This record gives sequence, C-alpha cells and structure tokens, in this order.
Amino acid sequence: LPCVVWWRTMRRAPGIQGLQRQQRQQAQLRRVGDELSEQSALDIRRQLDALRERVEQFAVQHRRTINSDPRFRAQFNEMCAAIGLDPLQSSKGFWTQMLGVGDFYYELAVQVAEICMQTRASTGGLLALSELHARLAKGHARGIQKVSLDDTRRAVAQLQKLGGGFAIVDVGGADFVRSVPAELNADHSTALVCARRTSFVTRSMLVKECAWSEDRAARVLESLLREGLVWLDLQAKPEPAFWVPCVWQAQGAADTIAVEDSGGRP
Repeated sequence: LPCVVWWRTMRRAPGIQGLQRQQRQQAQLRRVGDELSEQSALDIRRQLDALRERVEQFAVQHRRTINSDPRFRAQFNEMCAAIGLDPLQSSKGFWTQMLGVGDFYYELAVQVAEICMQTRASTGGLLALSELHARLAKGHARGIQKVSLDDTRRAVAQLQKLGGGFAIVDVGGADFVRSVPAELNADHSTALVCARRTSFVTRSMLVKECAWSEDRAARVLESLLREGLVWLDLQAKPEPAFWVPCVWQAQGAADTIAVEDSGGRP
C-alpha cells in the first residue's frame, strides 16, 4: 500500500518537461506583455504629438488674442499644462518665436524683481501679491499685453526657480511675495495674521489672541524684527508696537493706485 501511494504522488507532481513548458509559457506571456506596453506607449506618444501640433496651430490662429487678453492667456496656459506643455520652458523655442510669451514672462519677472528690491527696505521683503500685481498692471496699462494676476504668479514662479528667496507664501489666507531667503514658520504667520486688523501687533495681543506664553510671543516678535518684516515703535502706549508694513501697504495699495490713476484727485 505505501508503494501505491508513492506512485500516485509521483504521477501528480510535474516533471522536468512540464516545468520547462511552464517556463516557456511564462516567457511568452512576458514578451507579449512587453510588446503591448511598448505599443501602448508608442500610441500615447503619437497622440500627444498630434495634440501638440493642434495646440500649436491653435496658438498661431489665436496669437493676437493670447497676447492681448489676460484671461484667454491664462486659459491657454492651463490647457498647455494639462497636456504637459510649458510655454516658458525655453526662451528660444516655438512659443517665443511664434507668440513671444517666453519673452513676455521673462521681462515680467525682471520687473517683479525690480519692484521687490525697490520696496524691500520698507516691506522687509514681504510684499502683498495684490499690490505687486497692481504695480505691474499700472506699468502695462498703455501696452498691448495686459497683466493678469495669473501672469504675476507665473513671473514669480520663474524667479523662484533661480533661488534667492522668491516665493509666494500664504499669510492668513492672503498671498504675499517673499523676496528674501528667510523662511516663515507657523508662529511668524500667526503673528502677521494678528496684525491684519490693526496693521500692528504687540506682545500682549499675541498672548491674549493666540494663547501664547510671554516668552514665546517675545521670541517670535524679535525674530520678525531681526528679519526686517516688522518695525518697532517704542513710543506706542501702553507697550511697544510692532508695525507690519506689508499689511498696511497692502490695505492702502488699491486706493493709492486709484488716486494716482485719477491724476492725484481723491
């Protein structure tokens, strides 16, 4: 009886030929899978190339609208991003030759850097994105290409690639352009948010509104003062006040530019 059981077990086990046949089948399946993957990738590349050609034709047909209409230009940029095209990738590529968008954004980035450097002494290197856009839009008011908020963001993004601290940061739901290498941590942002109502912040305000300790509030304010993001008013009563120039300038930017555009009339 043990011999019969052993013989039946051997009958069920695959032999060398069976193992070799399974290996050949697996190899064939792998080859078929690789061929299908390569064909799929090739089809996708062909489709993307065809789509890029259509986008280029569209860009040539609507060149004037892309250059003159900021909203249309923003939608065009979104469409390009959706298919992996970057009109700003090369200043010598198709997009610059046909549309000039590369040159437009590079020139805009230079103007962004100039404005940030001009205002750095008064803002500490933190400028409201809305104010930056207003200044750029005013400079392009008589030009062919109008500047949108999306254009401003893209210009800052070009500077961000170069380093030097340029970036758009969120402070209490509002966007600011940072033009210094200093990093804003959560405590810094919280202190700046507290100043949005009055344009200044004090140690007691942080202790009361943020439930911070006296030591924590003092450290954060000293750090902001050291980075040049706040101004210290020792004459304020009943305690020194730390004014945040980027906040009060952002609040009055629209009114100031409106007055300037009206020839100085309020």
